[in-house]
Amino acid sequence: FKIGEVRTATLGLVEDSELARLSIEAQRLGVVKSEADFAKLAKAATKLGLSVGKDATSSVESLVGALGRGETELLDNLGVTMKMSDAHKAYAEQLGTTVSALTDEQKAEAFRVIGMQKAIEASENVTISVTESEQAWMNARKQYDKLSRETLPQATESMGELWKMLSEGGAFLEEAIPVIARYLSGVATGLRPAIAAVS
Repeated sequence: FKIGEVRTATLGLVEDSELARLSIEAQRLGVVKSEADFAKLAKAATKLGLSVGKDATSSVESLVGALGRGETELLDNLGVTMKMSDAHKAYAEQLGTTVSALTDEQKAEAFRVIGMQKAIEASENVTISVTESEQAWMNARKQYDKLSRETLPQATESMGELWKMLSEGGAFLEEAIPVIARYLSGVATGLRPAIAAVS
C-alpha cells in the first residue's frame, strides 16, 4: 500500500513505519484488501480512539486485531459493542441466507465485515477538531516517542563508553572527545524533528 492516503486518515499521528507494519498485518489477517479499505479502517480507529483517550497507533492496532482475530474486547475498548451472534445474523441477512447456513469461513468473515461497518458508523458520530497548535503538539509528542525508542538508547550507549573511559583513567581525553561528540550529535538529531514540529 501507499501510505499517503492513510497518513491523512490518521491526521499524521501515526509514524509511516507503523502504518506500513499495520497495513501488512491487516492484509495478513484478511481485514482489508486495498489501500482505500485500510484508510477507512485507520480513520475510524483514530477517531474512535481519540474519543476514548487512546493514541492513534494503538487504536489502529486494536481495530486491526479485533477484526482480524474476532476479539470483541478490543472493539469494546474503542467504544464499539458487538456480539458475535449479532454479526452472524446481520451478515446472513446481507447474504440473503440464514445463520445456520453460514460456513465457518463466512462466520469469520461476518465479524470482519460487520465489525468494520459498526466501527465506521460509530466513528461518524465522533467529531475530532484538531487546531494547528494541537497538531503541532501531537507531532512533537510522536517525534519524542520515536526519540525515546531509537535515538536516546544509542546516545546512552555512547555515554556508557565515555564513563568506562573515565573509570579506567589514563590518557582518555583524546579517545573521549569523539564519544562525547557522538552523544551530543545523537541527542541533537533526535530532538530536531520534535523542535521543528512545534516551531
